[in-house]
Amino acid sequence: MKDLTWLLFAPNLVSLQFQYSDEVEEIINKEKATNLTAISPFQKLESLYLVYLPKLESIYWSPLPFPLLKHITAYRCPKLRKLPINATSDFAKS
Repeated sequence: MKDLTWLLFAPNLVSLQFQYSDEVEEIINKEKATNLTAISPFQKLESLYLVYLPKLESIYWSPLPFPLLKHITAYRCPKLRKLPINATSDFAKS
């Protein structure tokens, strides 16, 4: 499994913990999500925990509001260079 694009169909997701995968390169794949542009992912997400994902390069291709996000852990994800947090996010303000 190289991505977790199916998470677009989990609009009530509050916590996402994903760890120890040598396969995952991105959380939401842009090409797979192209037909689902009306969906804004992670609107209820409060915590994001990503650990030991050596190939993970992207969570989402553009900034997201993350209105309820309180906690992010990204550990041992050496290819993950940026988080898709937009300036209006509560997390970005804290």
